[in-house]
Amino acid sequence: MSVTTKSYLCYPVYANAININTWTSGAAWTYNGSGGNGQQIVAINTITTSIYLCGISFCFGASVDAEYIIQVGYGTSGSETWLMQFPISQTRVGNNGQQKSHTFLVPEPIFVPANSRIAARGANSSGANIVINSFRIIYQA
Repeated sequence: MSVTTKSYLCYPVYANAININTWTSGAAWTYNGSGGNGQQIVAINTITTSIYLCGISFCFGASVDAEYIIQVGYGTSGSETWLMQFPISQTRVGNNGQQKSHTFLVPEPIFVPANSRIAARGANSSGANIVINSFRIIYQA
């Protein structure tokens, strides 16, 4: 049997996943701080081959129950090209506020040039701070 697609990879790997301690939006459906610029997930010149973004994986931290949008894109800070948008409905689990893990895959991988900076940003329906733990991109090289 032959394999027609490449394996999925993730970045960052292992315990090095990005914790986005606070994306502050301040108003409903306003993208997180710095004028809506994304937070760096992959630094420029880190992944030195062209890749295909396939999805994201993350866990909410101390976020509120709300509707969320997370975008992923590439480019320099303030000039990102936003490639993916993920709508999320978040509800805490149990009385202690434990958060669910989320993994989203796109139906068609999206091309990102070699050596690109990859970033993410978020907005929500409440305007409250957004806390993300263990954020990773899923890709094929």
